Amino acid sequence: MGSAEELTVVIGAPLGACSLPKSGLLLIVEADQEQARQLGQELAWDVRVRVCSEVLTTEEGASVRWHRFNDARLNGPAGLEAWKEQYPNLQLVGEEQRRGRCLAGVVNAWAEQQGVQTQPWLHLEVRQGDPMAAVVGLGPWLAGLQSVHLDITKTAAQWHQPLDAWLSERGLLGVEGDPGSWRRDPVATMRLSLQEKERRMTELEEQLSTKAARLLLAQANHQELAAERDQLKGERDGLVVERDGLVAERDVLRIRCDHLEDKMARINIELDEILSLIEAGTPHLSEHSPVEV
Repeated sequence: MGSAEELTVVIGAPLGACSLPKSGLLLIVEADQEQARQLGQELAWDVRVRVCSEVLTTEEGASVRWHRFNDARLNGPAGLEAWKEQYPNLQLVGEEQRRGRCLAGVVNAWAEQQGVQTQPWLHLEVRQGDPMAAVVGLGPWLAGLQSVHLDITKTAAQWHQPLDAWLSERGLLGVEGDPGSWRRDPVATMRLSLQEKERRMTELEEQLSTKAARLLLAQANHQELAAERDQLKGERDGLVVERDGLVAERDVLRIRCDHLEDKMARINIELDEILSLIEAGTPHLSEHSPVEV
């Protein structure tokens, strides 16, 4: 599979096949085992689609009490008491103790079954359960996450604030006009990567200082500690190489950030000029060539 392949993970069975994405690979994670089985049979003809029955948690194997209501949109770890005031007619139709799985484990199993060798771009649609458990449980797959969409109208409001804060810290910003959607911002993501590399550089500097102090101690006891000294030198040299590599990567990221911001500025200037011409009723828009990106 090429790196441009995309995977959409849908948490909670859709209302019908017509609502599924028309392109890319698709993994549907449905908590209800019988519904997952029926959906798997219904979509067996579509080689893009895989269906599994799992309850998602932030940690692999965590125990969770799963509640089912007469309104399936509220199914999840929250019990009846959490919804009764808001939905007085809601009724609990069943509950069970389930062994939770983190989403990273579910996607890993899918990748192994599919023979996936490279990480695809990931899109997440949440229709049931705890959205925070889904995104936090992504683990290393979070690096490829491009968008998140909440399709749980009745519960979206309670999740929006913590989810927005968590995603924003990882380079996914809210979509204007759509409070239930987030999309990866390349500049924000690059700056976060830069911050992470600088944090790692600080850690390396601290480690280097510690190693240097230990090296001085080893030198004071040269004959007795010669072997440890040589080992520490090797570790120190390795850390220096890693630090220098991070410095180089940081500098490249800074240049790319500046380049992207310059392009954005030119595009905004061009847009302002075009809008001014439109407002003035000027028909000669073709004289303004678009900014090269």
